[in-house]
Amino acid sequence: MKPSWAILALAFSSHVVAKGFSPTDAAEYCMYAIYESLSELSWQESANETSSEGSDSASPCSNEIEVTSIYASVVEYCHGASYSQGLVFWDKLCANLGTSLTGLDDLEASVTTAYIEQLPVISPDTAGKTKISTPVLLEKSYYSRAVRSVTANETRDTSSINIAWGIHGFWGFIVLTGIVHNVFSTLSRRCVGVQAGDIEKPQSRRWREIIPAPVRWAHDTVYTYLILSPALGYNHRRLLGFNVPLRAQGLTIFFFWSLAVILACIHSGVYRDDPFNGTFAYQIWVFMGPRLGFLAFACLPWLWLFAGRNNIFIWGTGWDYQTFNLFHRHLARVTVIYAILHSISYTVKYLAYSPSKYYKDLETNWFRFGIVATILMSLLIPFSSATLRKRYYEVFLIIHILSAIVIVCALFIHISKFGTEYTPHLWPVVAIWSFDRLARLLRLVVTNIHVRSRRVSRTARSTVSYSDKSDVLRIEIQPAAVPRTPRAGDVYYLYQPRSWRGWENHPFTLASWAYAGDGVKTPAMEGSVSMPMAGEKGEKGPQVKTFPAPAPAQLVATGGQIQVQPYQDEVVLTSALSPPTLTFYVRPYEGWTKRLKEQCLRSGYTCHPTLLVEGPYGHRVSLGEFEHVVMITGGTGISVATAYLQDLLGGSRGDGEGGDGYGRSQQIDLHWTAREAALFGELCQRELAAPEGNSMVQMRFYCSREQGLEGLDREALGGRVVEKGRAPTRDIISKATAEARVSYARVAVLVCGPAGMVDEARKAVCEARKEYTGVEYFEEVYGW
Repeated sequence: MKPSWAILALAFSSHVVAKGFSPTDAAEYCMYAIYESLSELSWQESANETSSEGSDSASPCSNEIEVTSIYASVVEYCHGASYSQGLVFWDKLCANLGTSLTGLDDLEASVTTAYIEQLPVISPDTAGKTKISTPVLLEKSYYSRAVRSVTANETRDTSSINIAWGIHGFWGFIVLTGIVHNVFSTLSRRCVGVQAGDIEKPQSRRWREIIPAPVRWAHDTVYTYLILSPALGYNHRRLLGFNVPLRAQGLTIFFFWSLAVILACIHSGVYRDDPFNGTFAYQIWVFMGPRLGFLAFACLPWLWLFAGRNNIFIWGTGWDYQTFNLFHRHLARVTVIYAILHSISYTVKYLAYSPSKYYKDLETNWFRFGIVATILMSLLIPFSSATLRKRYYEVFLIIHILSAIVIVCALFIHISKFGTEYTPHLWPVVAIWSFDRLARLLRLVVTNIHVRSRRVSRTARSTVSYSDKSDVLRIEIQPAAVPRTPRAGDVYYLYQPRSWRGWENHPFTLASWAYAGDGVKTPAMEGSVSMPMAGEKGEKGPQVKTFPAPAPAQLVATGGQIQVQPYQDEVVLTSALSPPTLTFYVRPYEGWTKRLKEQCLRSGYTCHPTLLVEGPYGHRVSLGEFEHVVMITGGTGISVATAYLQDLLGGSRGDGEGGDGYGRSQQIDLHWTAREAALFGELCQRELAAPEGNSMVQMRFYCSREQGLEGLDREALGGRVVEKGRAPTRDIISKATAEARVSYARVAVLVCGPAGMVDEARKAVCEARKEYTGVEYFEEVYGW
């Protein structure tokens, strides 16, 4: 007999009792399966059964015929611990029903093997509603299905909880792999550094002798064909308007989606011939609800972790923020799909099989807030589209943060009914988010407020200037303090707190930095200066006092002393105690950068807004390990190159990579393409002034717009020629590779620019590595 609505209703009532007092040990499943199977049948009242005990629920405990049948089946099918613990559980089950198990002592003596062999075998599938008047033995095949059903029903949630840990195992393995690779790469570089005694022998050749050939081959193959190459062709930053992940990233994403499907389906405990749990379709809905809920919760800690700026794995693996952000987006999609299917499964189960329960639960907070969380998570996907992020970043940011807070609160209310089953996945979300926000707040306080003797002695100062010829904003900020010496690759988030959207913050790559002791002029201190004052008491060492800078003259710091010189254009940083001035180049588009540009235009091309910096973030590439460095940049991507030039050449009190034993670069080639040639002259008078006079640095400029050459200041370029068109990226890399191959030199190709330039450079390096593996590729994100 197939499962019917009557059996389904019986399953509901039976398992309501089971949920109140269900097996807690696998040894109890055998007895419970027999108990559930035979309690479905109709039994004739026995002589010793009183009318008060004659209810259906008490019958398996007091009806002599039914008790004998259950005990005989237990003796036949339950052995060892299943027998002894099963009888104890039976007694407790009867006590839970408000009655007692009768006649068991007599049965233990009378029910023998011979007695069992002569009992008629019965299957509830074929028994019908006829009352049974003599003891029977449960059919073995039905018992097998029954114990399988009980096992699946009682272990379903535990199994789903354990399976959900597969999400943690997967991402833990991925991150651990990245950490191991990063450690191996770091140790390899250190090993090269140890062998750096012989200046006559190329470092790359020593490196190739240190690392065994099979390891080198495996590393080179993985790097060229998995880590460096995009998943589709050579388009990584530009393919039909989308970014294409690298092959290693693509494989990680593919395996994650595959794992997500597998974990959602395995060990379902769903059977077409299940005797207790209703129809096959009903079992599927019952199974999917909890399983997908657990899986969705398991994704949440990684989802929050990969979205944070202070993700410790960025440092541990050496991967950039964009890699983790890519994983974050796919985690979000999987989580939302899990949540939607979780909600659908419960809705169908209730409305199709128990509508009254659905409307009853709909009145509870845990049910309502589950719906709220699912809806908000679903809406976050379209509201996080690339188009919205680029055009309406502020809207995206507000929606994302507020929705995330509401979702977490809603989930806590939603799981309040279920105790602590879900909290191991949810509390880490709170911890991760709190840590990230606290770290960001501490960075803001440290870099923007400097306290001495319990008083605020210095806050961040800023100057923003706009050039209409180059259409670029130059932002100079002197923070109150810096947690460490600035270096190439640093990224800072900038805030403008006094604007009506002061919560906005956008990341920008550091272009250069300057200290007061270097005598470098900067307008960031135009409003005030600091100098050591004698006779002040309090802390040890020189004290700082701030006073307005005089208009007709400028103060120049020389060896920590203040000298007055005729005022030129800008006020000079005046004390060795002053933190460095950070410089950023920004192309104004929409949103905050456009408003900052308009503010400059209203103030005569230069303004002094209140800007706060949060950082530093990002990571530095050890370009000093390479004999030949090729930098290919476009537009304001020059910021990356100027910072690395300052780092490599050891400017502005930074030891540079040469100061710590990594500066072995013998040749640096800079190729810079811009739309407006005026930008070349502006930087040649500033950040590129020092590298221009260095014999190891070769610079070539390209203007991609003919109109951009109009009004070019040749004198500012110092005799440099600006070529028309774009930099021949492929030819540049091919030439550098050919030269390096002769001397076994190592070549670093650093690229920052538009998507087309980046993809062309990546393709050229991939092709070059097929012939010579001494070429490595480094890419900095262009824009935000």
